[in-house]
Amino acid sequence: SALESEAQFSATVWSDSCAVVEANIEASSWLNRVLAPAQPLQLVRMANNHQRVQSSPERFGRDTHTLFADAAPFLIANSASLYQLNQALESKQLTPIDMRRFRPNIVISGPDAFAEHQIKELQLISSNINFKLCDHCERCIITTINPDSGEKSTNLEPLKTLTQLNPMPSNRHAPAFGVNATLSNAVSASLAVGDRFKIVSR
Repeated sequence: SALESEAQFSATVWSDSCAVVEANIEASSWLNRVLAPAQPLQLVRMANNHQRVQSSPERFGRDTHTLFADAAPFLIANSASLYQLNQALESKQLTPIDMRRFRPNIVISGPDAFAEHQIKELQLISSNINFKLCDHCERCIITTINPDSGEKSTNLEPLKTLTQLNPMPSNRHAPAFGVNATLSNAVSASLAVGDRFKIVSR
């Protein structure tokens, strides 16, 4: 569009250098006006001719690509896990939170709380899309920020409670929520709210 810049420049996602373009000049202008940052901001998208190389091929495979996600292209979360976390928060007289704190792009219902960590592969019945569930997603301080107000909790919640409920297998002092996932088959299909899945393997 006319609002999109064609000039490419470099941006860094973790340790990966990526070719990007400014996605919308007006949006960048709005961000700078509203946030008044110390350094100018630009809303960017990946350049058309650029493909981000997988920085963790031992975890997700060499043929797996992602854009601006931390590592895996999909993050699958379980609504039962959020429910159990909120029950634990409420037992401490703390405010429950919603799924936006964890920013998944797929939310499933059905498995017991945190049982998603024992699932190796899911298949969407309507389209035969297979997702390989690779490993636990370790959570960070971003989960303590209220997505509506932008305020960060002063008590490190929900991180502290989540660490007690579901620590990382490799680090009992770090919390896990959700599963990093990839596509295990190359299928051209869509995914919609309400689609049903089946567990292919555990």
